[in-house]
Amino acid sequence: MSSSETCRLLAEQMLADAQREPERNGLLLRTAATWLELAKTLKRTELANAAPSIASTASRRRPETSEAEEIDGATFIARW
Repeated sequence: MSSSETCRLLAEQMLADAQREPERNGLLLRTAATWLELAKTLKRTELANAAPSIASTASRRRPETSEAEEIDGATFIARW
């Protein structure tokens, strides 16, 4: 079972508990909403991790420049 599924099940249990325990209803509803938000976030993360990766520009090697070497903006962008 995935983490998002576990969080969703916990939220469902809290919602059921809120119906049985009216004195704790507010707390249980807020907690259930938090578990549901976490489940949604985890589901997006799980889907993103399952998708084929796209080469990131951040992983490209940056050009080496010496401290003494000055370059203008256009050259910097072209090297980037």
